[in-house]
Amino acid sequence: MADDDEKLVKEAKSLPWPDRFAHKHWKVRSEAYQDIVEKSGRYANLSDPGMKDFGSFAHKAVLDTNPNAQTKAFEALQALLQNQADFVELEAADVVVENMLKAFSNKLAKVIAAALDVLIEAVTQFGVGVMPAKPILKELPSLFDNKDKNVREKTKDLSVVLVRYIGRNVAEGLLFDKMRDTARKDVEDLLGKVEGEPLRPGRLTRKQQQAAAERAATRTDADEEGVADEPGEEAAQVDLAGDPYDYAEPVEILGALDKPFLSIEGEDKKFNFSTCMASAKWTHRRDGLKKLQELAGGTPKLAQGDYSEVQRTLKKCMADSNVVVVGDAVLASGNLAKSLRQGWSHSSKVLLPLFLDRFKDKNIIVVKNLHEALPLMATYCFELPEAAEDINTALSHKVPKARVETMTWLCNVFPTCRPELFKGPLQKAFLASITKLVDDATPDVRNKAVECLATFAKAGGGLNCISKVFDSLDDKKKKQLEEAVGVGGGGASTSSAPAARAAPAPAVAKSSPAKAPATRPKAAATKPKAAATKSAASKAAAPKEEENLEGGALSPEEILAKAETMFGAETCGKLGAAEWKLRLEGVGEMTEAVKEMGEGVGAEAEFITRLVAHTPGFKETNFQ
Repeated sequence: MADDDEKLVKEAKSLPWPDRFAHKHWKVRSEAYQDIVEKSGRYANLSDPGMKDFGSFAHKAVLDTNPNAQTKAFEALQALLQNQADFVELEAADVVVENMLKAFSNKLAKVIAAALDVLIEAVTQFGVGVMPAKPILKELPSLFDNKDKNVREKTKDLSVVLVRYIGRNVAEGLLFDKMRDTARKDVEDLLGKVEGEPLRPGRLTRKQQQAAAERAATRTDADEEGVADEPGEEAAQVDLAGDPYDYAEPVEILGALDKPFLSIEGEDKKFNFSTCMASAKWTHRRDGLKKLQELAGGTPKLAQGDYSEVQRTLKKCMADSNVVVVGDAVLASGNLAKSLRQGWSHSSKVLLPLFLDRFKDKNIIVVKNLHEALPLMATYCFELPEAAEDINTALSHKVPKARVETMTWLCNVFPTCRPELFKGPLQKAFLASITKLVDDATPDVRNKAVECLATFAKAGGGLNCISKVFDSLDDKKKKQLEEAVGVGGGGASTSSAPAARAAPAPAVAKSSPAKAPATRPKAAATKPKAAATKSAASKAAAPKEEENLEGGALSPEEILAKAETMFGAETCGKLGAAEWKLRLEGVGEMTEAVKEMGEGVGAEAEFITRLVAHTPGFKETNFQ
């Protein structure tokens, strides 16, 4: 009998793996499981037919009715699980996840727990940029209420790892909303213990290792040219955390824009987005854009649809006389770019030349918002070479400030471009235009052009990627550029507000207060003659209104001019109007503009206070 069993086992080795795993004789099955144990240690390669077939059959193997065969099945499963991280490194992440998710439906809790251990380790080590998180997020909620405590605890641990990678906003609908309150509290407590500690993978796949080696070789060449490394530069080149857009369900917002949402005082009906944007009142247009920002920015992923009307509306806003409306339209486009991606690509290209032209604005709100939205459009909707014509037009803008701000934007975007673009498309598209600005008549433009070339060189791997234009520079410019690259000056510019880069204005010697230009008719001219009989103290206090504009290095005239750049000439005109309703509207517009400044308002607080003290002034008679 023993000889017959031995012969049967030997003959069965020639059978396909699925037939051996499902064979009616337990010794055949046991021998097959033992072979898997040996293969796991010898090959660690899921492409092997036996390994692939056992991965699909393991959940049945561990339930083998024969105790001896079942023991071997557990040994095979353990050997298989121990090598899962190695399989991921060999670009088999999809297969690993597929097999581990099959184990979620196993009747044995220890099999499920083992699969969870594998996923926890693999996701932690490689990140969701390598491990496909979407199928895990879909199946994980099925284990939240598992009868086994160990399984529930490991499910929470895996949830924490995933949330630390994909973010709470995405996890809210995919995980948290499907948990019981007690489980959610436990996960929140675990996240609280690691809050502020970024989770970054410690392993790379073979392809990533090869790419890292190529970058290291490029850096070696760059080091010889004096290019300084940035901390974490290598890690930044690899998509380690993944993108919440990939896991979120698309949300439809066009219907919400069509529905009335804004109540208008004195009106029986509410306004929808189109009605708001057609209104003559800037506050209605602002509220419509705020609603669009809220809807587009409130979800990582928007459902595709016909956004042509939204595009036309935002395009029209670029010519709006109110800077708050312009700034909000810019931010709305940025939110749409991030949430629609290629669905907003055409619209982004249509809006781009208008956005770049607005870089000429002196208003800090508009410029700040442009520097927030344009990088999102260049990241998610188009690559720089696709918009070369519009960008080069902006680089030759007649207003120097527009040229500076355009290059500031390029400095922030170049480091995010794909490396292969620096080998031709980007060079051909922009190097000539930027190099031309190195000899611009405006100092700020010249300095920014050198910074822009240095950023290009650093992002492209060294001075060799700008060699065609580098040789055409004079010795002084070459030295400037080499110093900028050598000390890391080619990094992305961190300041976008023009006020942060502007040179301090020359100090004005204090003498007698200069008379500010009259901005509204003197009310005193229409008062009865008796109004002129004021006390000496009142007369002495009158010049104080002009002195409220004194301070720092700016004259009253300069401060009034600065007010127009911050709030717009139309708003400042209303502040000084004779009609109280216009003054009230002007104050409202200025208040909204101050709110839009956010944290940046602190630096301008004293200036704004002095401005309000003068116009409309603390003696304003209208209580509103």
